[in-house]
Amino acid sequence: MKRDAHIFFEDLADACLFLMDHYNDIKPINIGSGNTLSISEFSTAIKKTFKYQGFLNYEKSKPDGMPEKTINSNKLFSLGLYRSRQFKQSFLDTYKWYFNNNKTKTVV
Repeated sequence: MKRDAHIFFEDLADACLFLMDHYNDIKPINIGSGNTLSISEFSTAIKKTFKYQGFLNYEKSKPDGMPEKTINSNKLFSLGLYRSRQFKQSFLDTYKWYFNNNKTKTVV
């Protein structure tokens, strides 16, 4: 099953600030959540958030990407940072923010 890494923007910002205070090496360091999702898991989370009652159909004859795209963030985690939201919660937070800040209150 194909899977992709994801990171919530606030987790990324927190990691950058954390590294400014706790990392002083010239070598690059990966920033990732350590979480991956399949297209199906991603789609289902969005479907539930919008309370969509229809079916999700996948075009299985088309390529769907690399087997797994993830980032090894063990070095970051060993420094003591691990504040990573699960995708479902981060997507729901983003949706609520958009809904509360959109003047027309319509979802496209």
